[in-house]
Amino acid sequence: MFKANRILPVSAVILVGGLAAAGCSAGAAEVTPGADAVRCEIDVKASGGAIGLGAIVQADKPVTGSYRFSVTGSGGGGSTNIAQGGGFTAGPGDDARLGRLMLGNKGAIYDARLDVSVGGRDYHCAERVGGI
Repeated sequence: MFKANRILPVSAVILVGGLAAAGCSAGAAEVTPGADAVRCEIDVKASGGAIGLGAIVQADKPVTGSYRFSVTGSGGGGSTNIAQGGGFTAGPGDDARLGRLMLGNKGAIYDARLDVSVGGRDYHCAERVGGI
């Protein structure tokens, strides 16, 4: 079973079953009212025996910022601790695709977090996936 979280300002839990079989995606995003309408998302896709995780930033106007994408997990006979980061630009029709990881999913549970900083504002997205 997969579950996804929306972080700041709304807390909600969404259970998504059969992600590996369906090959669908789930994401979490944050929009701060009155801000530059910057949104972050963790894209989750299952394929065969693997889970793909991607970090995406969308913006309603051109922005430049920095990000940190981290994934931790355990199960399936091992542990995972991965971190990526750097600068990016995004704008209307030009999503910043910041990274993509492929991980095994046999019994493992992963916590993915995307922290984005744009113009002095911070945005956060998180997903918990796996366990099938």
